[in-house]
Amino acid sequence: MSLERQVKLLGWKTHEEVKILLEDSHVLVAPSLTSAGGDEEGIPNAIKEAMASGLPVIGTFHSGIPELVTDGVSSLLVPERDPASLADALAYLMHHPEICDEMGRAGRRQVEQKFDTNSLKIRSWKSYTWDLCKKRNSWFQNLPIRTQYASICDLRYRFGFALMV
Repeated sequence: MSLERQVKLLGWKTHEEVKILLEDSHVLVAPSLTSAGGDEEGIPNAIKEAMASGLPVIGTFHSGIPELVTDGVSSLLVPERDPASLADALAYLMHHPEICDEMGRAGRRQVEQKFDTNSLKIRSWKSYTWDLCKKRNSWFQNLPIRTQYASICDLRYRFGFALMV
């Protein structure tokens, strides 16, 4: 079996082309590796996009990938540089298509919860204003939590903090 018949290297694709490719796929296989120099890639956007599209992911225990996915729930993770485990994971999903749907839904939920842009902006704003109030007003820490939150909202309007959504 020749590798050229089984694998296509597609090169650079536009966002729309990637979206179509994800819609036509059954699983994303992303075997990320740590380079010989120790470089790692963090959390790959390709995995986030696949999860947002409802695809199960087969990835490696590499850098930030285990923070993004949940092994056995939204993905299957294998050790780096272990092609046999990678092939076993792919074969497992091929023989259990019902699991692919479950993993895809779980992955979509995870991305929505952790990486929704509006949610991230709101959490950042709340964290920033919370820290600002606590640093400037030691008395603030002794207030009940509801009063603290109301005070933060009041500061937002009084001092011009803007929430960009």
